[in-house]
Amino acid sequence: MIGWITFIALCSILLWKIPASKRNLWAFLFLYKSVFLWFFFYVHQKYYSHYLWDFWLIFLDACHLNDLFWQNLNDFWQTFLFQPSHPEIFYLYEQPRAFFTAKLFFFFVLLAQKNWLLSSMFALLLYLIASYHLSETLLQLFPKLKISVYAVICLPSLTFWTSGTSKEIWLLTCVWGMVVLHLQIFYLHPKALWRSILLLFFLFFILWKVKYYYAFGIAFALLIERLISFWQSKKYTKKLKWAFSLLILIMIVLLSFLHPNLHLDFFPKVLYENYQITLQASEQGSAVNLGLEPTWKSCLLNSYKGTWLGIFAPLPWEIKNLTMLLASIENTILLLLIIGAMVATRPFAPSLLKRGGKGELKLAISLLIASLLFIGLMATFLGLSSPNFGALSRYRIGFSWLLWLWVATFWENWLQRKIKNTRKN
Repeated sequence: MIGWITFIALCSILLWKIPASKRNLWAFLFLYKSVFLWFFFYVHQKYYSHYLWDFWLIFLDACHLNDLFWQNLNDFWQTFLFQPSHPEIFYLYEQPRAFFTAKLFFFFVLLAQKNWLLSSMFALLLYLIASYHLSETLLQLFPKLKISVYAVICLPSLTFWTSGTSKEIWLLTCVWGMVVLHLQIFYLHPKALWRSILLLFFLFFILWKVKYYYAFGIAFALLIERLISFWQSKKYTKKLKWAFSLLILIMIVLLSFLHPNLHLDFFPKVLYENYQITLQASEQGSAVNLGLEPTWKSCLLNSYKGTWLGIFAPLPWEIKNLTMLLASIENTILLLLIIGAMVATRPFAPSLLKRGGKGELKLAISLLIASLLFIGLMATFLGLSSPNFGALSRYRIGFSWLLWLWVATFWENWLQRKIKNTRKN
C-alpha cells in the first residue's frame, strides 16, 4: 500500500511540473505506455513461458538485494558496491551487466516492496521522464517538428521493449539523457553547467556498465558532432582545428581501452564468438548464417549484411512468431519511407531546416552526420554479432529511434511544404 501511495504521489508531482498545456498529452502517453506494459507481460507469458525471462531474473535478483538490505546491511553494501558475499542466491551473478542492472532496479523494488508490477510502473516513470526531456530539448532547438518528436516517442518497438524490468529501459534512459545533456551544454547553455557535465558522465558510466558497446557508440557520435561543429565555426584557426581533431581522435582511442572487447586486436574475435553463440541458440530459420570469420577482412566484407540486418531485419517473409511479425511491420514501413524519401531526392538536413537560419542548418548537418555514424556503427556491430531476428528487434532500439526521427522529420517537412503550396494555389 505504501508503495502505491508513493507512486501516485510521485505521478502527481511530475504531472504538476509539466506545463498545463501539455498535461493531457503526457497523461495519454502514460496510459499508452501502461497498455504496452500489460502487452509485454502477456506476450512473454503466452509465447515464452518455456524459459525464465531475463527481465524476471533481473527482478528476482533485485528482490534478493532488497532482502539483504533489510536483513544484513553489511552484506548488502558488500554486494551492491563490490562482490556478493553469497553469490549462490543470485541468478545473474556470473553475468556482470545483467547483475548490475538488477542493482539499478533494486531502488524500484525497494519502493514497490517486491511487487513486480509496481516496480515496472516506477521504471515506466523513469522512461517517461527521459522521453519528456528529450522531446523538450529537441523542440527547443527545432520547434516545428512536434509530430516527428512525439511520433518517435510512441514508436511501438521502443514502447514494447522498454517495459517491465528490462535492460532496455536503462539503455534508452542513458542514451537519451546523454543526447539531451550534450545538446543543452553546447547549444542551450544550462545555468547549472557543472551539474549537467557530471550527470553526463554519470549516465555514461551507467550505460557502460549495462551495455558498453552502446556507451562507446553514443560517445563516439557525440565526439564527432563536436568535431564537425568545431570545424564549422569561423572563430578558430586551421591549426587549432587540426589540434582539436587530434584530441578527439585520442579520446576515441582511449574509449576503446575502457573495455577489452573493444580492443582492435580482439574485436573481430569477440564479434565471431557472439555470432556463433547466437547461431547455436537460435531456432532454425530465425537467424542468418553470414559465414563470418574471426578476422577484420571477414568483418569488413560482411559489414553491409550486418548493416542491413541491424536496421531492417526481420521483414514479412522472415517472421516466425508474434514479436517478429510486429517488428516486420514496423521495419517494412521504415524501409518504404526511406525509399520514398530517396525517390523524392531531397536531402534530409536541408529539407529539415529550409525555413531556419544558418545556425540551425549547421546544427542539423552536424547532428545528421553524427547520427548516421552512430546508426551505421551500431547496426553493423549488432547485425554481425547477433543475426537473430528476434534479438535484433530488441537490441536495435538504442539507435533505431534516431533513424525514425530523421525519416519522420523529412516527411513532416515534405507534408508541411505540400500543404503550404496547396494553400497558395
